[in-house]
Amino acid sequence: MKKRVKKAAALFLFLLTLVWVAQKVSFVLSNKDSVIKYGDFGDDVFDVLFFGTSHVINGVYPMELWDEYGIVSYNCAGHGNTLPASYYMLRNVLEDKRPSLVVIDVHLVWLEEKVREGRASVDQQHISFDWSPLSLQKWKMASDLFGDRDTVAEFLFPLTIYHERWKELGQRDFEIPYNQGKGAEYRVRRCDPDTFCLIGREEKNTGETQGARYLRRMIEACKKEGIEVLLTAVPYPACREEQMWINGVQDIAKEYGIDFLNLFYEDTGVDFKTDCYDGNAHLNPSGARHVTRFLGKYLREQFGIPDRRGQDAYKDWEQDYQEYTWFKWNQLKWTKWDGEAYFTLLQDRNIDICLFFRGDSMMLQEPVWQDLVKNLGPLPRFGEAVVNKRDYLAVIDQKSGEIQEFVGEQKADGLRTSFADISYTGQTLQPDRALYLNGEETNYLLNEDGTMAEIAVISFDKKSGERIDFTRINREFEEVGR
Repeated sequence: MKKRVKKAAALFLFLLTLVWVAQKVSFVLSNKDSVIKYGDFGDDVFDVLFFGTSHVINGVYPMELWDEYGIVSYNCAGHGNTLPASYYMLRNVLEDKRPSLVVIDVHLVWLEEKVREGRASVDQQHISFDWSPLSLQKWKMASDLFGDRDTVAEFLFPLTIYHERWKELGQRDFEIPYNQGKGAEYRVRRCDPDTFCLIGREEKNTGETQGARYLRRMIEACKKEGIEVLLTAVPYPACREEQMWINGVQDIAKEYGIDFLNLFYEDTGVDFKTDCYDGNAHLNPSGARHVTRFLGKYLREQFGIPDRRGQDAYKDWEQDYQEYTWFKWNQLKWTKWDGEAYFTLLQDRNIDICLFFRGDSMMLQEPVWQDLVKNLGPLPRFGEAVVNKRDYLAVIDQKSGEIQEFVGEQKADGLRTSFADISYTGQTLQPDRALYLNGEETNYLLNEDGTMAEIAVISFDKKSGERIDFTRINREFEEVGR
């Protein structure tokens, strides 16, 4: 009898070790996108968690919420996440997290499918779920969303699809570059939006789609745990039918007595002409910052989400924000080749700017460039420069809250700002047009060949006063100097 017990115990220990080894090997061989996104989830206690599709990943920036409002949050949204997939993501998270508020974006509420068809959709769900360990909840997710045994098996035992990945292992498989945006993503580009016409709030579609059913399940799961719920709709150039389905969510919100913040109808500051990454779906960083700023104010005022800045339990967030800032500034430097995208990154309340436009530049006459400049802040004299084709300098001092504009022959001699002392000679003869900072000998308006740049931009970190970047942009949108 004792021998049998010993053999059984040895067999159990062997199997347990085998599973442990398989899990470790599986982790090394797995695609790291899931761990990169959720690896920073850690042991932090979050007040707010966001769920939804890539509209939320690219539309809500937790680190900006931290900097401006002290809100501790994480972006749990996933690429291609239907509401059924978001439901299981929520159940996974609630295994060990108890936020004060869960924010659910209602995009794809009209879908009947639990997940979209095709291998690409399966791969997107791997990003959402591979980070979580093997569990009963994970088995329920895979069985419900996919059904077929092979797909269920690859979610429970990822080694079945990653076993040959040893051929492509690289540095990031062992030194994982965790997401610096607390689950959010930067998609840096400016794209012309599809034709968009906002319909009335009263125009709506309602119905018991799979999306609507699982949205109700998410709300009920939160209510059962005593967690408040806010439904949102991140704006994008949606077609009429999609807008009608989104408007119909108001009935669900009313049914449960919760708020539905439909950002299509709010004054967020989003302008699709400057704030779209692609034509019909996602916001770029400029649009995301507009949405995030509006949302943070709403969360503070309507839900009383506390400001955690300065609290000992969250002191690591200050270092996290510094790393996030370095990431943002590097994004700016890497985007020099695309002038329009570059300007979407300048729309940031933590960037002080000296911006010069040459009066005869054809770019100054293009509507998209006019919109990009106006997106940086209230610049009442910019229109005067455009109409009269005059040189233009804007000094945007975020730290002091002052914006100064100079048009035509106007000069700025010994202009002191929080980030630099500025000397500017405006539109006279070409050799005399100049912009100097802090007594340096560099004329920031001249290209390396001595010609006058069409656009010159010098940016500074509002908090440190250090220069972030300097670029000149000419007609072909190519960087010609630093």
